[in-house]
Amino acid sequence: MLARLGRGRVRRAPLSADAAFDGSVSVVIPARDEAARIGPCLDGLMGDPEVFEVIVVDDGSTDGTASLAAARGARVVAAGEPPAGWVGKPWALQRGLEEARGEIVVSVDADTRPRPGLARAAAAALDAAERVAADSPPAPA
Repeated sequence: MLARLGRGRVRRAPLSADAAFDGSVSVVIPARDEAARIGPCLDGLMGDPEVFEVIVVDDGSTDGTASLAAARGARVVAAGEPPAGWVGKPWALQRGLEEARGEIVVSVDADTRPRPGLARAAAAALDAAERVAADSPPAPA
């Protein structure tokens, strides 16, 4: 067991903005009190011609997150009260999935700074996987 762990896991190649994907991609951003951080995230997504729609699921923000997101062109959906057994972010993600109209749904955190091509690259990566997760350093504070 330790020998296998010592070799490390096999990693797929990094996502490529040149990847081919023919379909529609919805992006869901669960957000609670993210007004100070969500702007650069929305700028990157709204400027991506491959993104069919951007849905910000407002999870009870009190800082203007919803109005800021709407002003930047995102479709804002209120998460509402979660049903029994659901909490915060997972419920907001579920609400976003329910609202999404794209063939593929990509979820990003409000403090990320996606570049054009991310949605297409993530969608194209699904050809070889059931689920795709990408990680990047957090945005500067």
